[in-house]
Formats: sequence, structure tokens, C-alpha cells
Amino acid sequence: MKTKVAFVEETKMVKKETYIAKDGKEFVTRGECISYEEELLDKEISKIRTCKALDGRRPFNGDEYSENHTYKWFYPVSTEEVDLLRERYFDLAIDDSSIGQWVCIEENDYGDFSYATNLSDCIKHAKRILETLGYSMTVEKVGEADV
Repeated sequence: MKTKVAFVEETKMVKKETYIAKDGKEFVTRGECISYEEELLDKEISKIRTCKALDGRRPFNGDEYSENHTYKWFYPVSTEEVDLLRERYFDLAIDDSSIGQWVCIEENDYGDFSYATNLSDCIKHAKRILETLGYSMTVEKVGEADV
């Protein structure tokens, strides 16, 4: 009796998608990866100085504002903090001119619209109104913000 031994080799190709966060952590789904990155970004954003007493308060610069939007005041002190705000808030037009001053960020309920207003713009607007009415205004920093 003869015995014949046959070896069968099988190759199977499997496509596996992996989503990699900025810090290198890997995820199976895109949603998990995005949520993780948003959490990391929110932790970094929370390190930027804010004025909690003004949360929800709209800036005074002559523009129209929606009751349904959120308003938060930040005081970025570096290019890195400005970059974090730009990354967190959709299509935010903010640059290094906001470093070292208060800036209000308005965001709609869906998170797909953001707008920045510097405190200096609010002061200019108030001065223009008062000058039109025959008044003058001087603004002087007298202390630290109630953060």
C-alpha cells in the first residue's frame, strides 16, 4: 500500500481598515478615531484661559447674533493656542493678532459654523456709537478678569 501525502497551502487576503489618531493610537472605526481626537483636542483647549463669567455672553460689535449659538471667551497667549482654537472650531477666522487679548468665539448648534470677535473690536464699536452721540470713552485695564 502506498500512501500519498499532499500539502495544500492556502493564501487568503484580508483587507482591514485601521484609523490612526494623531498620537498614533489605532481604531477600528472612523467614528471612534474622530471622537478620541476630539477628546484630546478638548483637553488641550481646556488649558487655554477662559472667562467663565462671560460664557454665553455675546460680543458687542454691531453684528447680529443668534440666541441658539454658544459664546465662549478665550485669552490665547501663543500661536499654539490660536492654532488649537482654529483646529477645534470649524472654519474659524482667527490669527496671531488675537494673541494676548480676549476673543469671543461663537459657534452654532451643529458645530459647522464659528466666528471670532476680538474684544478690541467691541471697544472700537462702543467708541464709535458714543462719539456719534457726542461722548468720548477711554478704556483702561484695571485688574484681572473674573475667570
